This record gives sequence, structure tokens and C-alpha cells, in this order.
Amino acid sequence: MKSKRLAFLMVLFMLLGTMLACNLPGSVSSEPSEEDVATVVAETLAEEEGKGIVEATQEATATPEETATPEPTPTELPKTLKLVYTNADRDLWKWVEGDTVTRLVDTGDVVDANISDDGTMVAFVRSSDYLHFSLWVVDFAGGPLRELVSEAEFAEMKNDKDAVGIEPYVYEWFPGEHVLAFVTSPTFEGPGLFVNDDLWRVDAVNGELTQLLAPGQGGVFYFSPEGGQIALVTPSTISVVDSNGQNRHEVFQYDPVLTYSEYRYYAVPKWMPDGKSLRVSISPVDSLGEMDRPTLIWQAEAGGLGVNLLSEVYTIPLGSVELSPDQSSIAYLKEVGEPSENLRELHIAKVDGSADTVYHIAKYMEFAGWAPDSKRFAFSFGESGDTQLGELGVGFFPLTNVGGEKGINWVDDDTFIFVAVKNGSWGIYVGHPGGLGTLIDVPGESDSFFPTYSFDY
Repeated sequence: MKSKRLAFLMVLFMLLGTMLACNLPGSVSSEPSEEDVATVVAETLAEEEGKGIVEATQEATATPEETATPEPTPTELPKTLKLVYTNADRDLWKWVEGDTVTRLVDTGDVVDANISDDGTMVAFVRSSDYLHFSLWVVDFAGGPLRELVSEAEFAEMKNDKDAVGIEPYVYEWFPGEHVLAFVTSPTFEGPGLFVNDDLWRVDAVNGELTQLLAPGQGGVFYFSPEGGQIALVTPSTISVVDSNGQNRHEVFQYDPVLTYSEYRYYAVPKWMPDGKSLRVSISPVDSLGEMDRPTLIWQAEAGGLGVNLLSEVYTIPLGSVELSPDQSSIAYLKEVGEPSENLRELHIAKVDGSADTVYHIAKYMEFAGWAPDSKRFAFSFGESGDTQLGELGVGFFPLTNVGGEKGINWVDDDTFIFVAVKNGSWGIYVGHPGGLGTLIDVPGESDSFFPTYSFDY
């Protein structure tokens, strides 16, 4: 309205100027009187004001344009760390950040547990003799225990006449679902470890049990990042199937690796973030008898379109090559000096083998995993086994003030969970790099058992 008002005043001034110009010398028009000028001004103002009223009325009565109501921005709730763990009495306990510990299951026969992705359910395995097993679930909030797979149902899965029972060798939640996947393993009176390389699923809500793949057709499994596919590993192959067990196709073959023990070697592939390929390191067939053979790092396309050799490195016998979370770097250990010296080098390199750096040399060296940022890593050395946090080009310092940290799992870039022995008893801790380790609980004497735990964040 300001621009329209300005235009009107300019026209008015021009009109007045024209009328006043009639007084100039040489003008043939008669001079207007003051009354004439006043009359013209008044009539012009009235006419313009009338137009303004009409325009204002039209603007007020016009149908307003419809505008979409903006979607409210969802408020991200603060994350809370949840933990379930076993103690020496083989009960299952739970802990919530900022709260105290509470006993969740008091049956005295819990083997281990696995908390769901959303932190609302806890699957757990029970066995009184480590020969006969059953699979159960309970809400994290508490409530009745619900049996998903009974000892009798597991017994029906036996495919070895010498087996006493069957146990879930690996069990994990399908990403984002209240459904469990598991692979079975027969149990024996004597030593021996054998995996059936099958694949099962059980719904934790309605208890529906389904065999997705028969023995020999499945394997130890790894979900793709989005959960739509599963990598299946046997002692000689890596295959990929859809999450329903269909469309199985082999993507990689390798020669069985000697372990000089009763268990068989299973490769450990890692999915690339885009879910289109996997990377895996394969030890030489006879790493003790052929010390001059390298460990090979491969990339296999999930669609079965081919494999590519990325690098080869020389590691300790049966030593794994640890890929960083972003898959850009590797860490591995190499023996140096005389065998009696127990000296090892910790190597950090690019995944293609370039920029290989000897980070540290010490006795009894062990690699304890990468931090989520793919830059820092945990490792231990010496007889004390105290864990250090290192970074290439930076040096290292004690992971926490506790010492002897084992079973380290990172929650985020600056938080991790671990177990450690203090005064002859296991403790479960939450730690931060270089800081204090906060004791959650003391599960029991260290010589009687090893605590297991699972967390959600």
C-alpha cells in the first residue's frame, strides 16, 4: 500500500503543478481561483480514498491462499544405555543408565542373553548341564518368562546320532524386529565342536518357529546393514540369501583352514556400508606348517558378480586381520624374534596394504578392537594385560584407570563397556577413554565363570 500511496501523491503534485503553471507569463488560460484548486484537491483525495477503501475491502474479503501446515520436527529422545548380564549364580540381571541393578531372571541356569534392537525384549539361553538347552524371552521391563524353543524341540533338530542334545550356536535379532535367527550345534559328552550350518527363525511375540535352511544349506550368519540380506559362512564358502532364506547364491569359496583343534575355521566377513559387497580375510590353509604363506584380504560382491584381492599380509598363525568400521584400514599382529621371546608387532595399514606401519612391539600383544571412529584402537601387551588406546601418529595411553580390561564393546565414540578382574572377582564397567571406569556390579569370583553381557543404546 505504501507504493500506491506514493504514486497517488506524485500524480496530485503533478496536477497542482499544471494548474499553478497557468500563472506563468505567456499563458493563455485564465488563472484558477483558490476555490477551484481547493475543489479539485478535495475531489481527487475523496476519489482516491474511495478507491483505497474498495481495495482494502477486496483484500480483506479475498480467499487466503491455503498453506500447508508444517510437519512438527520430531524431538529426538535422549539415548539411554541398557545392559543385561549374567553373574556367578547364573541369574540374569539388568541395568539402566542412571539407575540401580535389578535381577531380571532368577532361574540359576542362564547361559547368556541378547537384548533386542529397541531394548524392549531380552532373549536368553538356559541349560542346567550344558548338554541340553532351551531358548527363552522376557520383556526388559520384567514379567513372565516365555519359552520359544524347548529342549524337546531342539532335540528334534539333531542330525548326528552321537549327539546328546542341540544348542543355539549363534542367535541374533533380525534388525528392527522381534524375531530371532539362530544356527544350531550338536552337543556331545566328550570334546568336539560342530556347527550344523542350518538357519532357523522364531517369532518372539507369537512363538512361531520356522526352518529357513536345512543343515548344510545355511551357516553362521551376518545381517547386511539394512537387514534385507544375510551372509552365510561355512568352513569353505560364503553365500548370500534374502532375509527370508530365499535366493541363496554363493559369492566366495576358500580352502578349509587347519585349526589343529576340534573346531573348524569359519571366516568372518564384514558388510560394506552400502550393503553391496563384503570384505573378508582368509588365513593360509596351514598357518603353522607354512609360515611363509600370507593372509589374504578379499572383497566379494553380494550379487555374486565376482571377487577382488585387496591385499596380503603376514600375520601370527591363525591371526585375524581386523577391518576398521569404515573398512578403510586394517590391524594385524606379526611374530618377530625367537618364538621363545613371545614378541609381536602391531601393524596398522590401509586396506590395500599400503602405508603399513609398525605401531608397537611388545610381548604378549593382543589387538582389542577398533573404536567407532576408525582412527583409534584398543590393544594390550605385557604380563599385566592392561589395555591401551592408540591412534596412528599420536601414541597411546591407558584405556581406563581399571586395568586388565577384557570383552570391550564400544557404545559410541566416547563410551564402552568391558569386564575386568579386581580382587579375584569379575566386575562389569562402563568406561570413557582415559578416564574412570564406573563399576556396574561384581558378578562373582573370576575362577568360577566368565560373565556375559548384551547392551542397547
